Amino acid sequence: MSRKRLGEILIDANIINQQQLKHALAEQQRWGGQLGKILIDQGVVDEGLLVRALSKQLNIPIVALDSVSIPADVLATISVELSEQHGIIPFHRELSFLDVAMSDPMNLGILDELQIRTRLNVRPHLAGASQIRRAIRRSYRSDMEIDDIDVDFEDIPLAGSHSEDALVVRDAEITALQRRLSTLEALVKRDEDVIRKVLGLLVSKNVATREEILDAIK
Repeated sequence: MSRKRLGEILIDANIINQQQLKHALAEQQRWGGQLGKILIDQGVVDEGLLVRALSKQLNIPIVALDSVSIPADVLATISVELSEQHGIIPFHRELSFLDVAMSDPMNLGILDELQIRTRLNVRPHLAGASQIRRAIRRSYRSDMEIDDIDVDFEDIPLAGSHSEDALVVRDAEITALQRRLSTLEALVKRDEDVIRKVLGLLVSKNVATREEILDAIK
């Protein structure tokens, strides 16, 4: 896989120009976030065009996640926390190969980490960031409201006198708590994305400058 930066790849593909890249990098330095998402939010490039350009330049296949049903055993190879953190999701497994969708092919470190964690040969595929977010919410069910989570601690059996029974109960409790925590984190992240888009819209419509917004939230 190429080690070129995303901005260089898009310029070589005549998708963006130097001025647009400079502006996006300044935005990234100030607000953080992935460069590709910033370019999309700024209206510089369409998400589909970005994915196709990267696929062509890096020779990485594209996956249409909206039409993919991901088996539970495949989802289990990568935690929802890791998926949300890096914008990735596993969608297919064949023998010792695991196919993973990602929106940032420059993140080579996560591929190495996945191979260590899963002990599988990870094959990267490209998908739009919005598609990956939808797939994570749909597949891990992390878009559920907290009150809708069907986890009843009273249904978990009390530990018996045997240590094995105690371990089973403890594992069930930990799983239930992790599920609640994952949902909370997903809701917070979703709210952050909405706030970022609203702030970007206010600036683009000249309602307020970024400096004014920063001063208001201090």
